[in-house]
Amino acid sequence: MLKNTPQIAELYFQTIKNPEQRLKKASERMKRMYDRDYVQRFRFPSEPFIFTVKGNKYNQHIQHYLMIVNIWITLQKLKPSGSVLTCEVETKQENVITDLLVEYRNNFRGENKIYWIEVENESSANIIDKVKKYEALAWARRAYNLPAGVLCVAYKKNATIKALEAYTGDLTFKAVSYKRFEQDWTW
Repeated sequence: MLKNTPQIAELYFQTIKNPEQRLKKASERMKRMYDRDYVQRFRFPSEPFIFTVKGNKYNQHIQHYLMIVNIWITLQKLKPSGSVLTCEVETKQENVITDLLVEYRNNFRGENKIYWIEVENESSANIIDKVKKYEALAWARRAYNLPAGVLCVAYKKNATIKALEAYTGDLTFKAVSYKRFEQDWTW
């Protein structure tokens, strides 16, 4: 999975409280890994380095993957005390590939939920077709007495929300602006 230096600092160096020191430590560590040929890096002008495992090829979906990581970082920040979060990226279930599959457990509150998070960046894919696939997945999970899951679409462009307004099926989902994800997310 692709990650940039600030994301690596947030994910793996949380014990360092000073954000500048955290970023410095992440940069030093990733430079060492790059020098030892464990990872490869690249960057866009005026952007931090992006790292990936050695051997992965350049991918035109870089911004999409970086958005997925940012959402995961935000969810970790927003998790209630006593909660446990786990995630899988690009998980295939039935007939749909979920960008970010998140399991949320809170034994104190007695909650256990599955979130299917779709990240719509510059996508030209038909979002209604994808929502229908999630609807079928929810029905299949209910047939096996499994929690149906909560679909959340994190969108960057208003065209996505306009397309979602055409959905007439049974699946309840939430659409959250990527820019307002941290303010608008609810468990």
